[in-house]
Amino acid sequence: MKVVGMLTTKYLLERLSMLKVTGSDTLDKVMVKDFRNMSSGMPLYELSRVLERQAFVLVDGSSVASRYDVLSFMSEKEI
Repeated sequence: MKVVGMLTTKYLLERLSMLKVTGSDTLDKVMVKDFRNMSSGMPLYELSRVLERQAFVLVDGSSVASRYDVLSFMSEKEI
C-alpha cells in the first residue's frame, strides 16, 4: 500500500470555508500530499516536536500519528 495523500476534517473545512474547493471536487484536489514520514524507531519527543508544526505524520509509510495519538498514549501511561 502506498499513501498518496491525507485528509483531515479541519483541513477540509478550512478549504471549504475559504471557497478553495466545493462539494463536487475530487479528493485529490483537497488532500494533503506533503507530509512528514518518520520511523517507528524515532523517540517520542522527536514525534512530539514534529507534531508542533504538523497535524500528523506518516509512520513507517503505513500508519498515521497525530497530536491526539501522542496525548492519548501519554494519558494511558500516567499513574
